[in-house]
Amino acid sequence: MDVTDSPRTYHKVAPYRAVWLEGLLTIVTMGCYLFVWFALAARDCKRITGRPFTPILWFFAPLVCLPLPFASHILLKTFSDIEAQRQLPGWSKMQNIAWNGLFSGAYIGAYVFAEFIDSQTLQFVLWAVAFMLFLLLHHRLNRIRQAFESEPMMHRFAGFNALEWVVGLLFLALWAGLFWALGQLKLVNVETTRIEPGTEIVVPEAGVRFTVNQEGWENVPIGTVTDGTAEYELRGPASLNNMWYAVFTYTEHDEFSEVAQNRYATYLEVLPGAQCSASRSLQEGTDLLRSVVSCENTEAGDKQLYISHLIEREKGLVELVGYMWVAPRKYTQYKPQFIKDVKGLITDEK
Repeated sequence: MDVTDSPRTYHKVAPYRAVWLEGLLTIVTMGCYLFVWFALAARDCKRITGRPFTPILWFFAPLVCLPLPFASHILLKTFSDIEAQRQLPGWSKMQNIAWNGLFSGAYIGAYVFAEFIDSQTLQFVLWAVAFMLFLLLHHRLNRIRQAFESEPMMHRFAGFNALEWVVGLLFLALWAGLFWALGQLKLVNVETTRIEPGTEIVVPEAGVRFTVNQEGWENVPIGTVTDGTAEYELRGPASLNNMWYAVFTYTEHDEFSEVAQNRYATYLEVLPGAQCSASRSLQEGTDLLRSVVSCENTEAGDKQLYISHLIEREKGLVELVGYMWVAPRKYTQYKPQFIKDVKGLITDEK
């Protein structure tokens, strides 16, 4: 079928929708609408040109990042062919290449930054660039659709059909829930203080100090990461979710060997099949002991690490416990300094 035929000879395409409405729908649905957009664009290209597009496969185009540049190239070339044969304003070959490079680069780059680089600002910038480029492409598709007879799949009210209204309202409810949860989190974290890398943490209640050598740590109220029995708690970078330190104290009635052995047994219990190590030594210039116990495990593809540094004093014991459960790449990145922090525990009391 030649796209120069009368528009009446085609199956009807999706109708024009204002760019700002399309952008609003994309934002409200947290980008999920992109899947539908690509599927409908492929469907309309198939109806106009008769080429073997498979809309259901195009639905997954934004989800599978690596083939995205090739899929976008096919879509852009088809748009150009339709524009040329319909004598519509269009983009040049260089503009197609530039758009594809920028959009695919920003889109894939945002995923890469989310996985490998802990920078929410850069992620936001890349998503914003990809979003603006998407709006430009939708404006182009609007011009193409206006050249053919159109019909919505469902009746539209105020720019959206019933299904889009339902989905949009559900996502709005989700947004409201997220903002409410963030508000509650801010209330809980009134006492939270961000810790700069290299800061020496002094815990006077426990008579100890240690240095935090990583970014993104913050002290949190007691009971945030433990059952409330700790003297002091720190939580790791927000993007990692499961990463913390806690300081515990014990009385002079608690036996050093018993506490160390119980910690070892607890780690084995919560991390079945873990690889564990334990070391015990005398504190320099004293006959008092110190013990370091660590256990590593892999669960659901992620890495877990429990480590404790127990120090004996004349009046009781003190312990710094660290825990992390993160993706393997993050584990490799954070593990050395994480262990260094825990092993660097110093007691100011003998």
